[in-house]
Amino acid sequence: MQNDELSSSKMKEMDESCEVTTALSIQFEYVRFGNILAYSHRLISYKIELNKPEIIDLTTYPYQYIYLNFIVYFVDQTAAPIQLFAKTPTINIALPPDFFYPFFSGTLF
Repeated sequence: MQNDELSSSKMKEMDESCEVTTALSIQFEYVRFGNILAYSHRLISYKIELNKPEIIDLTTYPYQYIYLNFIVYFVDQTAAPIQLFAKTPTINIALPPDFFYPFFSGTLF
């Protein structure tokens, strides 16, 4: 028959060590919208990443503190603006029929 209870040495070992996540990163993605001179931001997504937990033995850990790395990224996902130009206007130029009057009168000598 197997004993389901933990031995006192195993219990003591568990009390002296712990699992700690020491790094966390958060990435926010946003877009700018609205007037180019007075735009607003809109959050479109976020991603949280935790590193693999480390088992720290508190009896042999040389420091009295644990370093935690916390990093936040902000990523702009705004599409590049598209330059729209007005269509080139059509210019219809016509000379009046008597434009060359003094030079050409229509009758030849």
